[in-house]
Amino acid sequence: MTTNAHTDAPIRLISMPFHLGRTGEGLAAGPDAILRGIAGDHAVIDSIATSRIPAVEDDSSEIACIFEINRRLSREVASSLEAGSFPLVLSGNCSCCLGTVTGLRSPRPAVVWFDAHYDSNTADTTRSGFFDGMAGAVLTGHTFVGMAESIPGFRPVRDSDVIMAGVRDFDPHERDQLGEFPVTWILGDELRNGGAAALDAPLGALEPADIYLHVDVDCIDAEEGRVNRYAAPGGPSLGQLCESIEAVFATGKVRSAAVTAYDPDSDPDGRGLNSATAVVRTIVAAARASNERPG
Repeated sequence: MTTNAHTDAPIRLISMPFHLGRTGEGLAAGPDAILRGIAGDHAVIDSIATSRIPAVEDDSSEIACIFEINRRLSREVASSLEAGSFPLVLSGNCSCCLGTVTGLRSPRPAVVWFDAHYDSNTADTTRSGFFDGMAGAVLTGHTFVGMAESIPGFRPVRDSDVIMAGVRDFDPHERDQLGEFPVTWILGDELRNGGAAALDAPLGALEPADIYLHVDVDCIDAEEGRVNRYAAPGGPSLGQLCESIEAVFATGKVRSAAVTAYDPDSDPDGRGLNSATAVVRTIVAAARASNERPG
């Protein structure tokens, strides 16, 4: 791994600049764009270590690349935690959940996932074949089981330990499948109407002691700026999302986080980048505050 470390850094920013396992433009360029966006903000970057997951330099298939990158990410997340740092992953897309959760080395992790999209198709139900639309189902052991097990230490997250919040942009068959994927769903209008309070009961019901926080920035209402080409109306405002992130951290259980799916090519006016960097700043501040709490 390429590393720029500060010995007193309680947070490690891990860049995973890939989309579907490959480098390039679009979503794959998002992590570097976010890093440039916060580069001059010393309130964020001071005393933070950074590292970068290297690309797969061979002709492996898309799926093989995705899982190899997640094996590398898992090791980096585990190394960060062993060093006493909070791992914050900046990823091109949502498949980073696999390496980040596995890197926790938790016997029973919980997941709080903010996203405009379902991301819970399986290889049998997908209509597009888009792997990122299956990331949640892989994480919970419903598809690509053998490949997931190739990440050392991987164990499926229980459906009952997952909160999916902000979801609203469904393909027709996906809405029909909601009842078949029994995580806790907080739909986009529920989060927009209720704000962070919509999370109170679901967070209170989570039993595990370790939470992975996943923020696909297209959870934010598209009216606040296009973060990627999949952005959709009807979700929470940026302020509501940041308040919701703080509510998750207030549990005292968040052990790792990821910010995903910012695409600079879809952001002509820069408002999407402003939203993505605001989310990163919120997570950094909340992680630092959590780290400073007694116990």
